[in-house]
Amino acid sequence: MMEKRKSAIVTGSTKGIGKTIARKFLERGYFVYINYAHDDASAIAFEKELIEAGFITDFKIIKADFSKTEQIDTFVSELNFDENELHSIVLNAATNGKTRHCFGELTYDELKAVFDVNLFMPLLTVQRLTPYICDEGRIIFISSAMGIYPHSTYIPYGLTKAAEAFLTKMLVKEFAQKKVTVNAVAPHCIETAMFPGKRSPEHLDSVKSKIAVQRFGQPEEVAGLVMTLVENGYINGEVISITGGYDYR
Repeated sequence: MMEKRKSAIVTGSTKGIGKTIARKFLERGYFVYINYAHDDASAIAFEKELIEAGFITDFKIIKADFSKTEQIDTFVSELNFDENELHSIVLNAATNGKTRHCFGELTYDELKAVFDVNLFMPLLTVQRLTPYICDEGRIIFISSAMGIYPHSTYIPYGLTKAAEAFLTKMLVKEFAQKKVTVNAVAPHCIETAMFPGKRSPEHLDSVKSKIAVQRFGQPEEVAGLVMTLVENGYINGEVISITGGYDYR
């Protein structure tokens, strides 16, 4: 009987950190289920990039908006584990909602929108995929240092990422029998299309001055840490920050 090929799911993975993680899995021989919610142009561009790189039959791009519960089932229905086994799930899809929330201006609808995408949908996605993940598989949440370092104008985002980090630890016992490890990566100030965004040079200099290595991180560095967690079966229940030594200066 032919051995099944390992596969990985990476949500929110047609650009930024998620895209780089998906590419790393492909380079390691995995079949990769790539996901996005809205940006068709980025998905088309990434598909073209992967085909040109020779990954013609090694991936499937699935459009599913993880802010809507019913689309979890839409996403799962597109998966095929007849020829491959589900080894790794990387929960990367997230939202800031409005970029900045002053405490006095927060509304229930804004809070719920951020909690839906950043916490409830990842939790429900893992629940829905639990029957499919193989023994000694990997579940990795892409959390954020904003769930570690308080910030008064990103309250919903920080709350969800702090809760996601604790969810990581709670799920360890749930998956212990299958020897599936559950970990989280908590980046800070990674250079993507979202960051630095519209921040002023003065603001960026101020943030950079608090980072011990005096620079912002790269998506490849986050993806490299994710791959370490994929390859190491003894790291479990950890929330590993990757911040360049933020707040050490």
